[in-house]
Amino acid sequence: MTKKNRKRTKKAVDVKMAAANDKPKSEVTITKKGLAARADGLRLYIAAGRPTKSDFIRLCGKRGPAMTWIERAEHLGVASPEEAAKKFAAAKVGK
Repeated sequence: MTKKNRKRTKKAVDVKMAAANDKPKSEVTITKKGLAARADGLRLYIAAGRPTKSDFIRLCGKRGPAMTWIERAEHLGVASPEEAAKKFAAAKVGK
């Protein structure tokens, strides 16, 4: 028989060993406060015109993508995250 025509067989699975290694999946629970913060960040991201990672780096430096909107506002020298989002939108239009 050639390699091409040879039947392939699956390796036998030890069911007891597989059952012993099964671990229950832990559920991630998000608090209401965390959920609200995430929704607020998403709202600002959309208001900023959905900037890319390179847009964040261009305006806020290397840490730009990892910053929160409050940190970005402080970095850009504006009073609120909403104003920071407007600056991002203006920079995206002027691109």
